[in-house]
Parts: sequence; C-alpha cells; structure tokens
Amino acid sequence: MTHIATIKPDDFSFKTIILVEDNISETSTFFAGTVLMYFMYKIYKNESEFIESILFD
Repeated sequence: MTHIATIKPDDFSFKTIILVEDNISETSTFFAGTVLMYFMYKIYKNESEFIESILFD
C-alpha cells in the first residue's frame, strides 16, 4: 500500500489542506484521483445528511 496524500478538512474555517507526497506529480492520475475523491466524499456527506434528515425528522 502506498501513501499518496493526506487530506485535513477544518469544519470551523471550511478550509481543507491536501498534502500530496513529493513523488506524486500534479499531472498524474493519483493526484487527480485524490482531489476528485475529496469532492466526491463532500457530495456524499451532504446528500446522506439530507436523506437522513428527511427520513428521521
């Protein structure tokens, strides 16, 4: 298993830090996948909270 990046979201400031390993190029698929996965997670989290509020409120 290879460590590609660390993603540190800050819920208070709404800023996110993405620390990518030095050997990963900005033009690589790993870099694009890392950034894409963060935004996919944010969309999933927002949608799941919305569905949960509909079902359980």
